[in-house]
Amino acid sequence: MERQIVTDARKVDELRFQIDEVDGLWDVMDKCPDAYFVSEAEHSLSKYEDEYVIHWEEIQGEHGEESRKTALKERRQLKWFLKKWGHISTDGYSYEDMKEEVER
Repeated sequence: MERQIVTDARKVDELRFQIDEVDGLWDVMDKCPDAYFVSEAEHSLSKYEDEYVIHWEEIQGEHGEESRKTALKERRQLKWFLKKWGHISTDGYSYEDMKEEVER
């Protein structure tokens, strides 16, 4: 049975993209430590709240209304995920640490 944090991460569009397309870990998500998901969610959310990043422009409507709606939905999903799982510490946790754990 899949861990709840993995099930929840699969529900978040931006995490799904990051985990599958960028990190290539979709098939081994259940091996990933909880801190990985929280760290990715925190990083992804920062892309929606930093005015110098493209997702901020989308939220401001600079790329059209449909793009704005999608960005707002994705930000909401990330906030939901972090509200539920953000208590997990990611201090000093790196992508390299996670890769090492998954490859064991």
